Amino acid sequence: MAEGKRGSSCFKWLGGIVAAVITAVLVWWLTEPGGLLNPKEETQEPKPVLKIVDFQVSDAPVGGQARAEVTVFNEGDSTGEFCTVWWYSGSEVSRQLEQGLLPGQAATSEEFGLRPQESKQISLWSLVYSEPGRFRSLAEVSCSGTNITSAQFVAYVTVK
Repeated sequence: MAEGKRGSSCFKWLGGIVAAVITAVLVWWLTEPGGLLNPKEETQEPKPVLKIVDFQVSDAPVGGQARAEVTVFNEGDSTGEFCTVWWYSGSEVSRQLEQGLLPGQAATSEEFGLRPQESKQISLWSLVYSEPGRFRSLAEVSCSGTNITSAQFVAYVTVK
């Protein structure tokens, strides 16, 4: 009978060690960075947020071009690099916009950079307006390396 008690004590001793190891692993798993009790805080990578804040266009003569003044503001927390303003303009492009199509051509600015909390005014010439009327045009801004597009900004060009 003494051996039965001894075997039982050995299992209790081994069971205690196994329970301690399982408890230690469980506590480590729950409290490690990213564990259930210690979630990692999401660190957002700084990025530029460029927006068109003003878009003024001039009238255009038939067969001529309109002029636009576009003001872009970076409300993000890093510099926007290799940025371009796209102005979807011209009588053919306006018809595509009215049909809900994405135009295949646009007037574009030279590339520029924009520091956080700064603005820049860009001057552009439109594509050609070949007939009289009132035409919808659209401006956007984007930067290379990141998918930054402003909310689309619409202005109408009167062609006489």
